[in-house]
Amino acid sequence: MSGNRCLRNRFFSGLKKMLITCILFFLYCGCGHQDPVNKSEINGEIVDDTSFMTTEVVTSPFDTVIQNKLKKLINSGDFSGSVIITAKDGRQFKYSTGYADYEKKIINSDSVFFQAASLTKIFTALAIYNLEQTGKLKFNDPFAKHLNSKLPYNDISIRNLLDHTAGIPDYIEIVGKFWKGKAGPDNEQIFQLYRDNKIVAKTAPGKYFSYSNINYIILSSIVENISGKSFEGYLRDPGSGKVKNANVFGQSELGNTPGKIATPYLSTGKKYAKVPSGLILPFEKRKGSGGLWITPNEFDQWLGEMFFKIDFYRKVLNDKTLLSKVGSSNYVLGWYKVKKKDLEYIYCYGKNPGMNSFCAYLPGKEITITLFSNTEIDSKAKGEQFVSILLQ
Repeated sequence: MSGNRCLRNRFFSGLKKMLITCILFFLYCGCGHQDPVNKSEINGEIVDDTSFMTTEVVTSPFDTVIQNKLKKLINSGDFSGSVIITAKDGRQFKYSTGYADYEKKIINSDSVFFQAASLTKIFTALAIYNLEQTGKLKFNDPFAKHLNSKLPYNDISIRNLLDHTAGIPDYIEIVGKFWKGKAGPDNEQIFQLYRDNKIVAKTAPGKYFSYSNINYIILSSIVENISGKSFEGYLRDPGSGKVKNANVFGQSELGNTPGKIATPYLSTGKKYAKVPSGLILPFEKRKGSGGLWITPNEFDQWLGEMFFKIDFYRKVLNDKTLLSKVGSSNYVLGWYKVKKKDLEYIYCYGKNPGMNSFCAYLPGKEITITLFSNTEIDSKAKGEQFVSILLQ
């Protein structure tokens, strides 16, 4: 056992170096697999019909037939955003379409910041994995051992939170029902809502898979409590905890440079409505469950570090002791794992009003997929279509 621990620690020392080089931009808002917004309730500014402009960069291209299928898929529906598909052998497909800002006629590119929504959970899970590898916690520990939140869930483990098998109701419904403040609540204020309103778990822990954003909010607070650092500081530099390069946090700190941040839009037939800031940025102080702001290019580079250089899939995500065994969820450290017959890949997706995302790794092909959109699409369905094309 000690030998395995040493091997895993040596592996993770390399992982920490990789994380330090990864530039992450976090906005703490509630996000996850949310229900689509009722477009009739959107009072945002209506912009003219978007005659989408397309930018394309293809280096060391994939097979022409595959490229044409990818382009056709991207240009179907209401997709506006950026897609990067990268192979370990150097082939890369980059394609951006639509507007980052329609009013200013700034087109999307892979250097524009998009909100990644629940892709953030990958990094939260990675932080918890780091703490487990360094002996700061155990996955089977009751989470209350590492967080004095006074939440009434003493029998729920850290593993239950990671796997979404805790049974705790999602904070989105709790905040929507009980929060009266104008600004969004932070983690502790959310915990207070659960305590004050005596919110009980829906099911016993470990029995059912039930996706709930509160799980990852709790995990981010555990990271802060154990490390003694802010959640964002720990993610920036898990080795020393020092925030290097004075990286910004939150959309407001990204500034108002035209074209720097993708504006979220909802389709209303042939026109598009700008999503009001109150919908995309309702809960700025929440941590762990979502809110990552990052460029497609940076995210693509991070995936390359994780899977092509460190081989995180085979060395960590293939560890059967980490995989949730509840139902058919196949959820591991923020990723959904698909493995049947000759089909094998992992993916994660996120959804917020006018901001949608998808990423995947195909181990048999050694290919990563990065997708960010600033229109209301089914990113999971779109992403799975990309996977199907690339697995042909």
